This record gives sequence, C-alpha cells and structure tokens, in this order.
Amino acid sequence: MMIVVSDDALDDSVRARQISVCYRSGFFGRKSVRALGGVDLDALPGEVVGVVGPNGSGKSTLLRCLLGLTRCDTGTVTVLGRPAGAPDALRRIGYVSEGRLPFGQLTAFELLVLAATVQGTAVAPAKHRANELLALVELDQVASRAHRSFSTGMERRLAFAHALVLDPDLLVLDEPMSAMDPLGIDIVRRTLDERRGRAKTAVVATNGLDDYGENGFDRLIVLLAGEVAAAGTADDVLGPPVATAARRSLGDLLRSLATESKRT
Repeated sequence: MMIVVSDDALDDSVRARQISVCYRSGFFGRKSVRALGGVDLDALPGEVVGVVGPNGSGKSTLLRCLLGLTRCDTGTVTVLGRPAGAPDALRRIGYVSEGRLPFGQLTAFELLVLAATVQGTAVAPAKHRANELLALVELDQVASRAHRSFSTGMERRLAFAHALVLDPDLLVLDEPMSAMDPLGIDIVRRTLDERRGRAKTAVVATNGLDDYGENGFDRLIVLLAGEVAAAGTADDVLGPPVATAARRSLGDLLRSLATESKRT
C-alpha cells in the first residue's frame, strides 16, 4: 500500500519508494538473501510511524536504509528533503539502535555533553541540555556514574536521551522499548506524544505494540519476510478500537497475514 503525500510536506518528510536490499551469504557469497523487497514508507511531520513485524522481517534493515547505513539495491529514499545519509540531514536525526552506547567509561553526563559538542554545540548549552535530558529520563541522580555500570533499563533510557541531544526533527528508533523498565517505557511514550505536538516525526521498529498504548502510532507498516504485508492507520491495520480487549492483537495479525501469504 502506497500513501500519497502532498508536495508541500515533502521537505520535512521521510519517503521510501520500492526499496529492495539483498545480502550475499553462503560459501563464497553464492547465495543471495533478500532482506527487503519493494518496500514503501511515508512519515509526515508530526507522525509516529510504526514498523512492526517478527524478528528477521527486515525492520532494522529498513531503518538502516533510512539512515544511509545500508545501501538499497533498488528504489529511492528521501529523508528531510535530502538523500538518505546526507550529512545535513543526519544532523537532524536522532537514532537509537539495539546495541549498547559507546565510551562506557564516560559518565552519563559526559556522554551527552560529548554528543552535543561533537556536533557543534558550545560547551555551556551542551551541559545545560545534558542536565535537562538526564532529568527527563530520570537519570540525573546517577549522572556522575560511568554508564557501563548501568542496568540494561537505565542504559536504554540513556540511549533515548542520547538520541534527543539536538532535539532532532526525526527520531529513528530500533526496538527502543526492548529490555526497558516500566519507567523508561512511560518516558518514551510521553516524549513521543510531546514531540508530535511540535511536528516532530518518529519512525519506530518494534515486534510488539502493547508498550506504545492504543494511540501510540499514527500509521503502521507490517513487514513479513522483507515485504509489506499491511499498511495504513492503526485502525486500518488492526481494526477499530471498540474495546481494548477485543482489538486485534499484533500476534493474531501476523499469523493471519503469514497464512494468507502462503496461500497466495
């Protein structure tokens, strides 16, 4: 499903058109493995777009294509009016990967100050921003600790703060709730809602929807084996939210879509 967007919104939007990615594997790389096949994605200013699917469905590969970290074999990607990976666009993007943050010997405060200053922020405002973000993710009481000593949940909260350092126009989040504690989940949800009101965009990869709440996503893209199995508003994909208990679960949806794809 392709969602058409107006020309006046393109400069601050994310657009992927018919992108495909294949990897070589096996003995001497003789086997071609398709990670993505003909995927379309749109994210407009102020939208939170969920890329959902089981492990191995191509979610992380899609996000890496948006960032220019993985080259697309076919198709085009435009991010904030620029080709994927353009330096001036990357400065407007905050990214949370599934991996741990670097420089584990640095304190949480030092890491955030470094993230800001290395991208051109003066030291004084960088320190102010670091303190502001540490308070947001409720790590201000441990700001002077080396972050390698943090629990997994604390580290994930710090990673989210790290992505917010420059108040980016676009957040690209790869499983941000994974291994996150309940406090962190609430912080991420509230922050995404607040950013929506300022026309800030987010593209979020996840294999579950429960942590994001009933209105967590404006639109969803469901990936199965690297292809778009369903796309549209949350109501389009999951069914109308008449009652939370009756709302179609992601697990049920994925099972039914997988069954349908096998039949065809």
